[in-house]
Amino acid sequence: MTELDDSSGKTRGCHVYVADLNMPWHAHKVLSNKHNITALEWDLPGDKLVMADTAGNVQLWMFKDHILNEWVLIGSAYFPGEHILGAAWFHNGKKTGLVTEKKDSIHYSEKFNHLLFAPSVRQFGGRAAEGVLVVSTTGMVGAIMITKDLQNPTCYSTESLGNTRHRITAVDLCYGKNGHFLVAVSSGSICLPIRCFRVLVRKNDDKCTITSQALPSFFLQDGAPKDNSCTVVTHLKFVVREDADSLVIAANSESGGFVEVWELREKSQPVHKLFQPKTLEPFKTVVWQYQSQYRCQSPVTAIATTKLSIVTTLPPPSYVIIALADSSVHCLNRLDCLKEVAFSSLNTSWRPDEPSNKYFKNSVSIAHMDLSWLGCVLLACDTQGNMYLYKLLPDGTTGTSMSLSYACTLLEYCLVTGLDWLDILLCLRSSMIEALCERLDVSFNRQLQSTQQYHYIQFLSIKTSLYRMLITGQNKAADLSSLLMIHSVATAFKSLLRPSDLISHDKGPAESLAAVITDVITDVDKVLLHLDPKEFTVEPSTLQSLQQLIQWVADLALNLLARLPEQRMQMKTGGYELLKDHKALNTVRELLVIIRIWGLLRPSCLPVFLRSADNLDVLALLFCLLSKLVQPNGDTQQQVDDGLIGKSEIHRIHEDIMTTKLAIKHKDSLVLKENKLHEKNYTIQQSRLKRYEHLSLPWSTLSVFVVYWLVLCPLIWAICYKFAYWPSYWSFLFWTVAFLIWIVIMCGLIIFWRRFQVKQSLEINTISKYGSDKERRPRSVHQISSEDSEFLRTKKWNDSHESESKSDRENLRRDLPPLVIHKQISGENIEDTDGVVCVEENEKTRLSVASDYVQKSPLQDYLKLVTVSPSEDEVKSPKTPMSPRDLFFIDLIREAEKVERSLKTRTHFFPSETTENDSAETVKSITNGTDIEDVEHRKDVKDTEDENVKDKKDNKLRSKRESNECCLLPNQIMIPQLHQGNSITAIVSPILFYQNLPLQLEYGVEPEQLVFTPEMNPVEGCMHSGQIVDTIRHLYLGRQPLLVKQCTRCGGKAQVQNMTRTAAIRAWDQRWTRACRCGGIWRIHKASQ
Repeated sequence: MTELDDSSGKTRGCHVYVADLNMPWHAHKVLSNKHNITALEWDLPGDKLVMADTAGNVQLWMFKDHILNEWVLIGSAYFPGEHILGAAWFHNGKKTGLVTEKKDSIHYSEKFNHLLFAPSVRQFGGRAAEGVLVVSTTGMVGAIMITKDLQNPTCYSTESLGNTRHRITAVDLCYGKNGHFLVAVSSGSICLPIRCFRVLVRKNDDKCTITSQALPSFFLQDGAPKDNSCTVVTHLKFVVREDADSLVIAANSESGGFVEVWELREKSQPVHKLFQPKTLEPFKTVVWQYQSQYRCQSPVTAIATTKLSIVTTLPPPSYVIIALADSSVHCLNRLDCLKEVAFSSLNTSWRPDEPSNKYFKNSVSIAHMDLSWLGCVLLACDTQGNMYLYKLLPDGTTGTSMSLSYACTLLEYCLVTGLDWLDILLCLRSSMIEALCERLDVSFNRQLQSTQQYHYIQFLSIKTSLYRMLITGQNKAADLSSLLMIHSVATAFKSLLRPSDLISHDKGPAESLAAVITDVITDVDKVLLHLDPKEFTVEPSTLQSLQQLIQWVADLALNLLARLPEQRMQMKTGGYELLKDHKALNTVRELLVIIRIWGLLRPSCLPVFLRSADNLDVLALLFCLLSKLVQPNGDTQQQVDDGLIGKSEIHRIHEDIMTTKLAIKHKDSLVLKENKLHEKNYTIQQSRLKRYEHLSLPWSTLSVFVVYWLVLCPLIWAICYKFAYWPSYWSFLFWTVAFLIWIVIMCGLIIFWRRFQVKQSLEINTISKYGSDKERRPRSVHQISSEDSEFLRTKKWNDSHESESKSDRENLRRDLPPLVIHKQISGENIEDTDGVVCVEENEKTRLSVASDYVQKSPLQDYLKLVTVSPSEDEVKSPKTPMSPRDLFFIDLIREAEKVERSLKTRTHFFPSETTENDSAETVKSITNGTDIEDVEHRKDVKDTEDENVKDKKDNKLRSKRESNECCLLPNQIMIPQLHQGNSITAIVSPILFYQNLPLQLEYGVEPEQLVFTPEMNPVEGCMHSGQIVDTIRHLYLGRQPLLVKQCTRCGGKAQVQNMTRTAAIRAWDQRWTRACRCGGIWRIHKASQ
């Protein structure tokens, strides 16, 4: 046999290849051996491989950095002169079964039980050891154990199966529940018995010992052949690898072959009366009992049985699959006396439109077969190196297809045990996937919170892979991938936060931030007032290494808000949508707050945006819009939603500004005079009404009293008194209930009167002071206070000194702290103060200059690459009184400087308390700042509540004006592409449902008929770079990177790590080292030259 790439025949030998079933055309060579490989087995987790040959060499291999096409040798052992026949890895002692009686239970803990199953070899503390057990043709049994020692990575020992060595031609091994192995061997002749042994491996210090004990043996049912034909036992196979009670034996003769099933059972044996004990209990022994037989016309060439039994019933349901020399495959039901369930042959035509002689392979027969762990697919290999993949119905199913309930149970089993669910995806129908996702989601949400948290990542991976099987489910799969990444980024960021004092704090920084986020706060800077700056201090070098993750969080928030209008206009479909998951959106808001704080420590770690204005605070805008989307205020929910998606309202902002300017400029116009006259008339009318307010409540109370007590109650009493058989206490009960009802009526009347008075007072205060000259009414109503006249008188004087004030403001701005400058340039130039709309002249100048610049310059020159916050050189002490927020920022920057100074002299994170002077001054400054912050915070909260009550009717206009920025995002900021629609070539994809099976694939050639390009909903204004993006670290890898890691399931690509990294980013990479976020295995992908 030559290598797959060799066409000249120069590499003859024995070669071992591995391939993922989702991309079988990419086969990777593990090693080349000059001796024939006779034993090849995966371990239970599926990341190690044992190979044994005819010369006695046993080699243990494993993935290098969990890469499918890179392998490293763990250790090896050499048994001279031994021909190894079989091998099995040590069991890790983990076994989970589905309780049949509780399969309809809600909780996973009741439905799935961890069964008692001991590890094959125990180490110190009861931990399971890793290693293999091998059996040779001479009856030798050997154990090779991995020691984790660099000098001696393995240790091994040998022992004889029986008292004497004897020749063995067929062998199989299975696991016992007490930690032992059960070994069945045959010498080949049907005249000799099938021998069984109990093998126990123990570790003593640095060595391992083997103990073998003989068990009852048995002869086949046919016994010695009567026609002198040569009948040879060729295969032994336990029905279930973890069940030692059933054994399948296959034997061949010149005329054909047969298969027998034997079971190990307890049987009562008769005892002679002379040897009977005094008790009447029968003597029981364990013997092998014949169960069933299946005869075939051709010799048996391969046999496969179930690896894992999911249910706990005895005997477990299982299949026995045999391959014959005539290239046929037969599936037999073990519980139904080996009744044939399905049949297939390599000689039959695969497609009805092609002749059968095209696929006639009389000289080809199947050499080996194996089932997946869940028993959904069968993989067969013939004598010419071709592989065949068959889809099977799992054990215990009825009908011609997998049912919805059983598919959900299998996915839940994979969720609990961590097994791969690829074979389940191959057996699903496209019409049942959406219903399966909903059922799986409902079942998961019923679990306990601790159970959901433990299995959350695995659950999202399974659900994402299900939606990826549908053409219409690509957007849902992208949202679920984003949700998984949000959860992972939040976990990584919050793990870097350290509480300043573990004794005095009941909650950590993450819990404190989550509690603050739940409040209705739309300003990200106000959130910082409730947080302790020391708890969010992180090393600047660590922050810089996390910049790509910070950038991804900002890009995700931009994409969510930018696609909100298009998603609201689309038809509502089932499934998951990230925009409707308020818990995930709150997590994004928490991340934005953390990024805001970290930007003060390291401005270079902030996300980078392509925006149209330098003074646009993108982080604050994103936090504000997400806050209004997640936490609407009562009745304004519909107003916020309409404002977030209403593109037709964009021009109203400019109309409101122009109306306000016109009202201020023409202060002596007829409009203002008429409004004053209306105000006077309305005030006189309200004063007249107030004269009778004190008489309204008594008159209403008297009217209700007369109607209730003098009319209604006597009428009801007269009607009820006519009925006979009333109890003696009826009159007392009647008038008591009437009195209680009267109290309720009076309470309701008083509450109604109070609300009426509040409404009247609000109507008096909301008087319009100016209107339109019969041309057009303003869109909002504003109250001009008594101080506005002074403002209008001094306006001309302010206009004359505008140029001088601008220069003074620029000089003052240079001396202010960076965040005060950020507050002034954040775009909040239109403010509502005491009900008066004040428009600054610099806003008018900025809008006019920006509009002229847009008309003259192209868009590429108009957009500039800037960051969110200022540089570190601009941080100076303020000359004006500082606000609580400024004090918070100053404390945060001081804490960061302390950390940087301490890192130069010390190795730990926070400054030491041994320096008494420095620590005393620090505590004093922090205490003073905290006291000032608390007082100002209380005052700010009180003023905010009063302002909300006073300006309740102005919230509608203000919310519309602010929420229109969501639709302006594509015009203000360049939206980066978050999810790429890169094509993938794999078996498990939506294209599989539209293919004519079976598919003919070729090694090294990606089939064009399986190329699938997902269609994602476009985002307005999205920037398509055309580059490959790292799905883990979110870096641009180029259009055609030469060397990357590629996932074998989703096709995502990641960077091959070969650089020095910080501890934070190293921990992030290790999170995804073992598998991709979809659960797939990584492989090294090299671009074709």
